[in-house]
Amino acid sequence: MPWVIQMGVGWAAIRAAWSAFVEAASGPRFDTSAEHRELLGAHGPHYLPADETEGGPGRIRAFRDPYRFRDPYRFRDPADGREYLLVAASVPWGYRFMGAIALARATAGGWELGSPLVADGVNHEIERPHVVVHRSHYYLFICTSRRSFHPAGAAPTGLYGFVAPALGGPYEPLNGSGLVIQNPPEQPDQAYAWLVLPTLDVHSFVDYLAADGDDPRSAPADEARSRFGGTFAPVLRLAIDGASTAPRSPVAHGAGDLA
Repeated sequence: MPWVIQMGVGWAAIRAAWSAFVEAASGPRFDTSAEHRELLGAHGPHYLPADETEGGPGRIRAFRDPYRFRDPYRFRDPADGREYLLVAASVPWGYRFMGAIALARATAGGWELGSPLVADGVNHEIERPHVVVHRSHYYLFICTSRRSFHPAGAAPTGLYGFVAPALGGPYEPLNGSGLVIQNPPEQPDQAYAWLVLPTLDVHSFVDYLAADGDDPRSAPADEARSRFGGTFAPVLRLAIDGASTAPRSPVAHGAGDLA
């Protein structure tokens, strides 16, 4: 069943958690002398290039979010030992909603891009695709915004998932609809970017907290910024049984408590 998450996260707790993180971490370091190269491009008949100069949340063509697992930028299928890469992509379906998940296979000459793993025509912008292998089944998870659906708002912002007997499918939606975790109606943007780990722990971040049900993105810039969480959300845990999911006790760390 889908899981509606109510977070009792106060701004003081968010700021304290972020301050502790900043003080404890040395921060990222980038080597500007390192060689950069294109890992994989949206080439061929199946995908659109992510070359738009305009767009907005839920309306951006994608070729991004390469899934990293075990090896950098690679997923190794335990069934055949081969290495794969999952990418959030867009398919050339004209004005239809074109969000998709691309699958590439490692070869001696580089990555070989195949046909879309999932493309359903009801969502414009799919993000953060990743796979968890659990009890010999392949669980494919994505996150997406309510603004990305056709029509906008037809489904909530949340974590969605599919299950298949093999990496290449065929996939069926979890819980009948695909919805695994959703934000509550009164806080439709409170969390985002869910990531399910092999332990079935689910990580995400605090996004925007609404006041009296208002959409913070329609508020003046200063007010919208003041409502942005930008830190870790409570860590959740899933129980999975075939094509069904259910909540388990939340993990005892994160930026707040579950109500």
